[in-house]
Amino acid sequence: MDIAGTGKKQTETRCLETPHQSPTPPRVTDEKRVYFIRCGEFVKIGFSVRPEERLAVIQSVMPHEVVLIGHIPGARRRERELHTRFAHLHHRGEWFRLEPELRKAISNLIRGKGGSKKYGGPSKRFLEKIRALARAREAEAASLTNGI
Repeated sequence: MDIAGTGKKQTETRCLETPHQSPTPPRVTDEKRVYFIRCGEFVKIGFSVRPEERLAVIQSVMPHEVVLIGHIPGARRRERELHTRFAHLHHRGEWFRLEPELRKAISNLIRGKGGSKKYGGPSKRFLEKIRALARAREAEAASLTNGI
């Protein structure tokens, strides 16, 4: 496709890296997470303390639907380990080709079968914080409805 008569060709780009947004709402938890976001035949291996919010930011600038496959405990070090492990599938930025090898590894990591127990599935601390937050919200909702 010719760009405004310049003679330069425009190529279709899909599933590109997005800039980080700020400011963001308060954190539900401070536990660092390595997330896996899928867009078509690619997956983004990234790091965030709020993977669901990161998904919303990425979706807002993507022309195609993106899906949060899952996330595991871990920080930038774990993210870099995975980037190195799957360097042969690297596409651009933090995006990797979602080949069967990577698909299986992600599935195993999310289900807690990733080798090291340290990085498999949500930690007890993370689950406790989520449950405490849910209880607090339920209590607040109950107190609001009791006054009606």
